[in-house]
Amino acid sequence: LLSLGFQAPETVLLESVEDARKLDRLRTYAVKAVYSRAGLQIQKLSPRDSLDIKIEPHNPWIAQEWIEGAKY
Repeated sequence: LLSLGFQAPETVLLESVEDARKLDRLRTYAVKAVYSRAGLQIQKLSPRDSLDIKIEPHNPWIAQEWIEGAKY
């Protein structure tokens, strides 16, 4: 995608609360369950927000860098 001029978000797998604590809290993320229906349960996590999700080994989440711009 980068070679075509599109931005690709940095993505981090969250398998534990400790993984979530390692996120760079100066950045904004889209946080969503790995096993979910598209568009459901997505949370925008801004630097001032607290993360209110249940992360378990059998229910991992991902945090993707929030990219502003046109949606395709």
